[in-house]
Amino acid sequence: AVDEAHCISQWGHQFRPSFGRIARVAHTLRIPLRMGLTATATPVVRRDIVVQLRMRQPNVIVAGFDRVNLSYMVRRCGTDDEKRALLIRTLRAHETPAIVYASTRATVERVSRRVGRTGIRTLPYHGGLTDGHRQEVQERFMAGDVDCLVATNAFGMGIDKPNVRLVVHFAMPGTLEAYYQEAGRAGRDAKPGRCVLLHAPDDRSTHEFFISRMFP
Repeated sequence: AVDEAHCISQWGHQFRPSFGRIARVAHTLRIPLRMGLTATATPVVRRDIVVQLRMRQPNVIVAGFDRVNLSYMVRRCGTDDEKRALLIRTLRAHETPAIVYASTRATVERVSRRVGRTGIRTLPYHGGLTDGHRQEVQERFMAGDVDCLVATNAFGMGIDKPNVRLVVHFAMPGTLEAYYQEAGRAGRDAKPGRCVLLHAPDDRSTHEFFISRMFP
């Protein structure tokens, strides 16, 4: 059984390369039955999971992703200053723990400092930190020592903190699938959770840059 099976198709080559060897190991050990599980699978990714796990005539089960205990909101912002002010108001108006997702490491650091100055216990998390530092930040958040974690999408895979009450996207994610996976980290204890997207028209330029680099 392979959890987070989309890593076989997306992103896994960057930080879970061992996922690419699962099918070969299973074949060597003569394990005939395989199951892939993920909350993030577009039709393309689903087909790729089947190919990469060398499945033959698999049963593919796709369930809904809507979670009735989560509420979704989009707030329009004109400038980054307006967005940061709205973020602070949102954090103060809702329960914590909270996760704030930002698109770049530099933005994570800036936003974390700004939120921290308000007295909210806040730490940054991104791929530029050392492994030990990231582990420490993650453990402090899981233990409840931190009210708000500001992170890139490097945070979240395999994280199951049940009482996250608020997930804020400081900018729109690159895909709808990324959005509902990240937003879905709220309310895993089945109690109400809020998902707030702060949107400015210029946000799309970041993703257009990434797309141009990925598909030149």
